[in-house]
Amino acid sequence: MALSRVMRLPLELQFETYYHLDVTDLLAVSHISRYWRAIVLADRRWNTWFDMILDPNTKRTAREILAELQVMDSIPKRTLVYLCLNTQCYYCCNDTAHLFLPLLKRICCECLSPEDHSVTSLSAALTKYDLREKDAKSLIVLQTPNKQVKLVSMLAAKELAIQKFGGQDKLENHLQARKDRSRQAYESRLSEYNAAVTERERLEATGDASKAEAFNLKSKKISKSPPQIPAILKEPYTTHRYQEVSIMHANFLVIQPDNTVVAQSLVFCEICLLISEVRPMDAPHPNLMRPSLLPAHEYEMHYARMADSCQGYTDTDGICAACLNRYAIEFKQDELDG
Repeated sequence: MALSRVMRLPLELQFETYYHLDVTDLLAVSHISRYWRAIVLADRRWNTWFDMILDPNTKRTAREILAELQVMDSIPKRTLVYLCLNTQCYYCCNDTAHLFLPLLKRICCECLSPEDHSVTSLSAALTKYDLREKDAKSLIVLQTPNKQVKLVSMLAAKELAIQKFGGQDKLENHLQARKDRSRQAYESRLSEYNAAVTERERLEATGDASKAEAFNLKSKKISKSPPQIPAILKEPYTTHRYQEVSIMHANFLVIQPDNTVVAQSLVFCEICLLISEVRPMDAPHPNLMRPSLLPAHEYEMHYARMADSCQGYTDTDGICAACLNRYAIEFKQDELDG
């Protein structure tokens, strides 16, 4: 009923209403009808918001990074904009600047495990899960900077295979049967090869040069080299470098009270940084946080402890926690005072 009343409004008022919507509501609006979806997709603000996303360390824009990885066509701009409206890790909810592109999720370095988020070549993933290239159209395929390898997430490929084969149990049974057939064929070829090599070596050992020369491995349809282990029996090749290529460091977008969008970067607490400089090398590095949370963090974790007395014991760096905190606060204050 409400939608029908909106549709009866003049186009000018419809558009005026549309441009007062929150960015996070645009996705819902795009599902109302084809008419509204066309309006959302044609909104030029997506380009503006997309161009605000960049790597705060290198100052490279998302457009440059995605173009280098050749995924500009497979990752819609609006999807990345929605992803950058949030800073929390998908698993632990801590703030992080990491965008794991193969899964289009924010995942911090602590949760980004090589086992669960391994990245391998497209061909290796297709072989492992018995997929075809046409099946992998929904996967995000990244191109390495040297354009030699196409990379995909093993987790995404597995989820695609589970859908194709109708469940995880069916997938595992299918892959196990396929491995058994490949292993049996490989062992049969290897046995034939070894038998042929043994026969040739026996003939050479007897000194019968004519028979040894006449014995031709190729005539028995045996390769001159040992048969290769089938790819299905090998674990896909993954390196930490593949995962690094798949991580994009990005700032985040904030919707202001007047419904405009601004870009901000996650920051470190300066006092935490000062403390980490005088702590032992194995001390945990301070976490990134939103700038808006910084004052509360400094008050609760630092300024509220200025009156703490010395705890009477020291860490390996020779300063107790209370004294270390006070030292960092005074040092920061000296910098502010010039």
